[in-house]
Amino acid sequence: MFDSIDYYSPETNIFPAIAQSFAEGDLDPMALYLILDWKSSRARTRHRSRLAGIAGSFNAAVGEIAADLHAAASPEQRLGVLLTKWGFRLPTASAILSILYPDIFTIYDIRVCNALCAFHRL
Repeated sequence: MFDSIDYYSPETNIFPAIAQSFAEGDLDPMALYLILDWKSSRARTRHRSRLAGIAGSFNAAVGEIAADLHAAASPEQRLGVLLTKWGFRLPTASAILSILYPDIFTIYDIRVCNALCAFHRL
């Protein structure tokens, strides 16, 4: 699907394809794992295990997450699903949503707060 060189810049080489595939109804488990790895490589296996514990397997969790996001009627509900049902914290949830819905969401994390000199306690 992708050349190994694409992984050096997933923001421009891979994430648009993931967003397009998701818009067409599909979210591949490897795609979500790549997003989690990109957001925080140290936490990717913890997320994978946690999601597997919720849904029975990581693959099942990814399918349910995709279905929940597609069923949500608003951006607020999409964020709420990731925060409440799936237990993501705001920085990871915003990273996932910024890739799947790049025209609607942006990333919220400590680097953004530091650049803005604000919003550290959200």
